[in-house]
Amino acid sequence: MFGMEIRERLVSRDDATRTLSYSVVEGVPLESHTATITVEAEGDGSKVTWAYDVEPAEMAPVFGDTYKGALAALEAGFA
Repeated sequence: MFGMEIRERLVSRDDATRTLSYSVVEGVPLESHTATITVEAEGDGSKVTWAYDVEPAEMAPVFGDTYKGALAALEAGFA
């Protein structure tokens, strides 16, 4: 991410609900971080949601923009 090495920890994974949660634990000056990716069936495809909570709040736009970009790249790969 932006040339930085970031370490993440898997918090939970549920194949039945197609949900994965993780936390950033090293590489970014954060008090806390948790993100959850959920994949749901939608029509003939899928809907992917990437929700996150980060402190300090000033870091939220950085993560939000990064995740939006990743979702756009994922969507483009299936277009």
